[in-house]
Amino acid sequence: MNNSNNETTGYEIAVIGMAGRFPLAKNIEEFWENIYNEKECISFFSKEEMQSEEIDTTTLENPNYVNAGGVLEDSDKFDAEFFNYSPQESIIMNPQHRIFMECAWEALENAAYTSSKYKSAIGVFAGSSTNLYLYQLLSNEEVLKNFSTFQLIISNSKDQLSTRVSHALNLTGPSLNIQTACSTSLVAVHTACQSLLSGDCTIALAGTVSIQTHQKTGYMYQEGLTLSKDGHCRAFDKLSSGTVCGNGVGVVVLKRYEAALADGDRIDAIIKGTAINNDGNLKVGYTAPSVQKQSDVISEAINIAGITADSISYIEAHGTGTLLGDPIEISALNNAFQQSTKQKNFCAIGSVKTNIGHLDVAAGISGLIKTILALKHKILPASLNFQSPNTNINFEDSPFYVNNKTKPWITKNLPRIAGVSSFGIGGTNAHIILQEAPLRVSDPDTNTCSLFCISAKSISALEKKEKKLLNFLEQNTNLNYRDISYTLQTCYHEFLYKKALIVYTKNELNNSRSIVHIQNKMDPNKVAKLSFLFPGQGSQYVNMARKLYLTEETYRNCIDNCANILNKYSGIDLLGLLYPKELNLISDGNLDNTVFAQPAIFIVEYALSQLYMSWGIKPDVMIGHSLGEYVAACIAEVFSLEDAIFLIYSRAKLMQQMPRGKMISIFSSLDDLKPILNSSISVAAINSDNSCVLSGEFNKIEDLEKRLQEHNILFQSLRTSHAFHSNMMEPILAEFKLILEKINISSPKIPFISNLTGTIIQSEEATNPEYWVNHLRNTVQFEKGIKNLANEASIFLEIGPGQTLNSLAKSCLKDLKSIIYLQSLPSFKQTTPAEMETFKTLGSLWVSGIKINFDKLYINENRIKVALPSYPFERKRHWLTSSTCKKNSQDKEFSNKFISLISPNLYKNDINKNHLSNDIFTSKKDKIEQEVLDIWKSVLGIDSININDEFYNKGGNSLLSVQLISKINQRFLVNISVVWVLENNTIEKQSLGLLDHITGLKTYQPIIKFKENLFKPMLFLIHPGHAGAEVYSDFAKLIQNEFSIYAIDSYNIYNDGPFINSIEKLAEKYVDYIKKIAPYGPYHLGGWSLGGTIAFEIAQRLTLLGDRVINIYMIDSFIYNNATKIYAQELDDLFFNLEEDKFFQTLPSEYREKALKVYKIELEMLREYRPQKYLGDVTLFNATIPVQLKVEMNMEENKFYESIKNSNGVLDYAPNLIEIKIKANHYSIMENQNLAIISETLLKNVSKNISKISR
Repeated sequence: MNNSNNETTGYEIAVIGMAGRFPLAKNIEEFWENIYNEKECISFFSKEEMQSEEIDTTTLENPNYVNAGGVLEDSDKFDAEFFNYSPQESIIMNPQHRIFMECAWEALENAAYTSSKYKSAIGVFAGSSTNLYLYQLLSNEEVLKNFSTFQLIISNSKDQLSTRVSHALNLTGPSLNIQTACSTSLVAVHTACQSLLSGDCTIALAGTVSIQTHQKTGYMYQEGLTLSKDGHCRAFDKLSSGTVCGNGVGVVVLKRYEAALADGDRIDAIIKGTAINNDGNLKVGYTAPSVQKQSDVISEAINIAGITADSISYIEAHGTGTLLGDPIEISALNNAFQQSTKQKNFCAIGSVKTNIGHLDVAAGISGLIKTILALKHKILPASLNFQSPNTNINFEDSPFYVNNKTKPWITKNLPRIAGVSSFGIGGTNAHIILQEAPLRVSDPDTNTCSLFCISAKSISALEKKEKKLLNFLEQNTNLNYRDISYTLQTCYHEFLYKKALIVYTKNELNNSRSIVHIQNKMDPNKVAKLSFLFPGQGSQYVNMARKLYLTEETYRNCIDNCANILNKYSGIDLLGLLYPKELNLISDGNLDNTVFAQPAIFIVEYALSQLYMSWGIKPDVMIGHSLGEYVAACIAEVFSLEDAIFLIYSRAKLMQQMPRGKMISIFSSLDDLKPILNSSISVAAINSDNSCVLSGEFNKIEDLEKRLQEHNILFQSLRTSHAFHSNMMEPILAEFKLILEKINISSPKIPFISNLTGTIIQSEEATNPEYWVNHLRNTVQFEKGIKNLANEASIFLEIGPGQTLNSLAKSCLKDLKSIIYLQSLPSFKQTTPAEMETFKTLGSLWVSGIKINFDKLYINENRIKVALPSYPFERKRHWLTSSTCKKNSQDKEFSNKFISLISPNLYKNDINKNHLSNDIFTSKKDKIEQEVLDIWKSVLGIDSININDEFYNKGGNSLLSVQLISKINQRFLVNISVVWVLENNTIEKQSLGLLDHITGLKTYQPIIKFKENLFKPMLFLIHPGHAGAEVYSDFAKLIQNEFSIYAIDSYNIYNDGPFINSIEKLAEKYVDYIKKIAPYGPYHLGGWSLGGTIAFEIAQRLTLLGDRVINIYMIDSFIYNNATKIYAQELDDLFFNLEEDKFFQTLPSEYREKALKVYKIELEMLREYRPQKYLGDVTLFNATIPVQLKVEMNMEENKFYESIKNSNGVLDYAPNLIEIKIKANHYSIMENQNLAIISETLLKNVSKNISKISR
């Protein structure tokens, strides 16, 4: 045995964590299982699989085409939500970035580190293969339309790999991209080691990723090149013809060895030395290897490690299985080893490429991880497909032999040492010397149960995480549960969804597992408030908290200190009373005597509170019951500890001098007891509406007990020696006041509830000796106090034995289900181990959002971090191909339904109220919210967004905010900035901000984009009378797949400026708006009521400009002549007066005046409009049922309808009119069943006039 290998140089690096995914291996465990079982993980693809990857038939039929490769499963999937990326951003991100990010998280978690709990610098050293996914994106028209070139480059460049991980995981050390072709992995590890040794970082992640976009494709074999002719890699074998391409990712976590030992890290292996160099031009060509420089780099690594070659018992070779490359590598190894040893065939050699193929830049990390696992398991893994050596290699005369069978790693040189090589095309060579880690042992676990704290980003992930953990425990029975608790509590990131598990010792796992608590996602803006509850005399018992005294230094020191103070004033041996040497001694009932019981209760509760506060668990408010209020006051610094103990002892001593009395708890309301009470009985406490405590002389209470029995009223005697809070205490009040006056009393620094008032104690009360005198004598108003406490806190933690106060609180707060009740110690009757109650309480507090300093639970313990199951990522497919036109996750459409602002109250018809809105402000806000929501969905690529979600919490970032700003500015014609988005970071805030531009009439947004469809006919819908274009939202849904649908909103309602008072001028302006969106036709136009009439005039003007209008769709629209105008005038006046009285009164005053003006102007412009004849196609949807008013008309209503019976007057101006009659009135024609008829007509027209439009 070479003991010199145990010596350290101070330059060693510990491997403290690993993660990886390889062909047929989803994790490190499966990877090792495949290695151990000598499994070749190369897949051979079917013709159908390769055809699905668009490999042409001619290629597939070529005899030199090899249908083999190493496939990485689910490379198209990613847990975007975990890393706060939107699906929109994830789908354009290089899959290598995505998978490496997940692997980096897993590796850090495997090492039991997270940046949220480790504040020193963590570096990232990484590399990736050529990104072919970008070519797919650049060939996708939809991608080019929706994403900037800059964004595509940022999301895909090799340069962004390491910094993306640093950003996602909040790692602040050096972040370097390494690219040296096949040797990238080991060069990254070397660079990481150098960064650790120089102090640039204290932890380093080093790794690489190689994922081809099309994995299920083979390759064309060419003799003399690097790829195998049959899909098998036969390293060092005479039949070798090359390697196979594979896909994979691997990351190791590194730390200086001494620091890892000091920090309790699990160490998988030790890096003794690393070296890198380059061939220069000492070779026949750029891509050729150099024997000399490979030999040099191996020798240098051996020298740096401070070892001799004969101590190395395994080499993980580069081993590509080429006829020329393998002999060169063995020659280089021979040269390096023979500098310090002449031994033969003592060192095993192998290549992981025989298992998984050549992983390009990830080749070295796969070999490194394989070797670390081999050292860890003390197994020499087989190098596959080896039968007889390459004829150009003389193994018999070398230090090496090919290990072609898995076997125990037995060597005379301990600890075991291995070397790993990686050589890159272009000449960068790397070699690493690894040594097995020493066995480390932590302190034994002496608890009967353990607290496991787990958390996740979603409820489903939390359930999976729990299942993985419990399966892990069942499969690994030799684990130290205390180490597991330590790892979970102190090392892991805390997510919003939490669960605490109380798990009994390993032998009882299957039968005694219990889940303590689960809480849904916490509101990050709402912090749980905690209250300490301190019980009074009667709950004490011998050996209470004995286990804590033996195991918790903070508690023990506090008890000892308090016992010394008490002994100084009283001579009482508190420890002898509390914790007698004979464990089962009951101490002759001494703890029932007031002079012993009260100091004991106070000191135990005070020490418990100090223990919990040392764990970071501090109360927001407190309440004590009788004696318990003194504990609260002491913690609030009303009394110093020494004064409080002196005061408690003096108080108890005075009480002890009084004649013995009795106290009973009665399960009845005080009012019900009044008939059987007399003045000799005092009410000591009112605990709830059906529970109170009575106190008095012994015989008086016994007489009362008989009367209670006669009335069938339940009661229970209390374990007290005297009648507290009764008239029997009055003789000592004056003396007690004198004692109080000698003590320094301060204002409380933590609020607590007063027993006398049942409310938060005031400073003038707490500092007044008279208060504490009255407190001794008067009734404890616990019921009132606990009800007020419920307004201050949602978690009640009883600090003391049992759960007396929690039981009373539950009785008082029956209807309040939100309170969480916890206890710190078992009661005398409970057989539960003390640590069980402690763990239940800590677990419940933790899942409730209380911050706990778990490190304090392990003071002076030797604990080692445990490698636990990795986070259960919830991956979804994020993948685009060059031929895929990505569809938005949800079409841009309005979900809220709007219709004309004309009041429904005027009409007898039962119009669907869901289609109506009387409040233009609510309508506009809803519309804006929906449009902003649609923009968010488009930018973030997700459907599930709440209007109060924050942009940056839903995957938004600076790049996506630029998109958001651009889309909002374009849609709403505003000029918002990044600062505005930061200040208005929710949909609701942004909508309210944008609403100012509308209701304040600051900005008019003329065009609503209901649905944009490339290459679909364009339909422009014009707003109806005195209303917004939101009315068409339902209609748009029915035709959204066949049209690109826009609507023009009302200029007169929403614009800040003079009104336009003619249809001709309004149409002229609207034509300008249309031309900005679509400079060239053809167009479809339409509108309801006045909107159809305006569309008619727009068509006239577009036709004059030479544009083609395919059809005008007029939904119950009118065009008057001179005769019709007279009847319309009378009817309009009636409508206007009714609307003014009934409908417009419902509008806000600041808007009412303008709305009335617009209504009047629109009625007038319709009466005055006389168009030219239009020869194009027009379709009129004519409502056949007249509107019936609830009022009697002063004219013959039928004259108006008679005057327009000729197709609403439209036929006079449109000779090519097609009229479709619909059984509805002017308003109900916009209900869904009628819109279906209208949409059917439009869709038929489209099919007749299909035009391929290029815009």
